[in-house]
Amino acid sequence: MDWEQPGTVAVWVGDFPSRDEFESYLQEQTDEDLAIEKPINRFAADIGFGFYDHDRQEAERFKDALPISELIAPFSNSASFASEATESAAQKGITKADTAILLFDCNYRQTTSQDAPIRFIGNFNY
Repeated sequence: MDWEQPGTVAVWVGDFPSRDEFESYLQEQTDEDLAIEKPINRFAADIGFGFYDHDRQEAERFKDALPISELIAPFSNSASFASEATESAAQKGITKADTAILLFDCNYRQTTSQDAPIRFIGNFNY
């Protein structure tokens, strides 16, 4: 796929009213014949992908909104990109969120839906 890039992580942050809504957002939907004619979940639809490898995804919704640096800290290799991600989020006016979704080995170059509960903060080397 043209978005694959080893050593790069794409990061989105946002806020969800409940864990159930967060889990529903990432719930994979596949048809019986496994044909990928529509996005695999609402996250994929919002980022303009039909499919992505969920093994490359890390995602978490925390009980409360956290500063971006704290939100990113628990994720794999975060020490290598947390500072840059925090700065990028701040430049977009985002200082706190309760949810982070990361796709590793992904260089995201599309536009996230304006109606999405998440905002793309950038691609970062890890």
